Amino acid sequence: RATDIAQWTPNIWSVFPWTWSSRETAMCFEGVGAVPTVRLYSGGGGTMIHGTILYAVAGWNGSSWDTMASGIAPGAPLDYVNVQAMSVFDDDGRGPRPAGLYVGGSFKYAGGLTVNNIAALGVFDVDGPGPQLPSLFAGGQFIDTSQGVFVHGLARWDGGTWYAIPGWNNGWGKAMAVFDDDGPGPNKPALFVGGSI
Repeated sequence: RATDIAQWTPNIWSVFPWTWSSRETAMCFEGVGAVPTVRLYSGGGGTMIHGTILYAVAGWNGSSWDTMASGIAPGAPLDYVNVQAMSVFDDDGRGPRPAGLYVGGSFKYAGGLTVNNIAALGVFDVDGPGPQLPSLFAGGQFIDTSQGVFVHGLARWDGGTWYAIPGWNNGWGKAMAVFDDDGPGPNKPALFVGGSI
């Protein structure tokens, strides 16, 4: 029996070691450089893995789970905390700044900073091989951003500014994925968004 995280290798499922004390609800991975240092990130509603206090978010280095600053915290002691979305995003592409881990869910603080709730995250390059850098898309039950931009449930972040999505009206984006329906064919990849639309 797997406890919150299961590992799939060709033709077989196996139990992943040392999982959350409560339900795991979001995962993503990061690989950087020509020889990537791959890191698996996991988030959930728990406070520890295998007795180590991690506060709802942790990084797996291949042999053990690591803490990530002071983790995720509620707005009040009895408030519910749950990480629901994670994505690695590099806002300057191949520039000097490293990629960052973006986390969304039901919580008030992350690493001691006041943040707002987001339910879904995805990275998408709107012009494919063109000059524009990929953007981070965020969905959830919100109507505007911290910069005062009216977005109503779906927004695009370029590393410095939030933008509304043309044609998106009065829905809550709750899940998203990038998919290229013709592979190497002429069609560009598209961002698919699910939720209350």
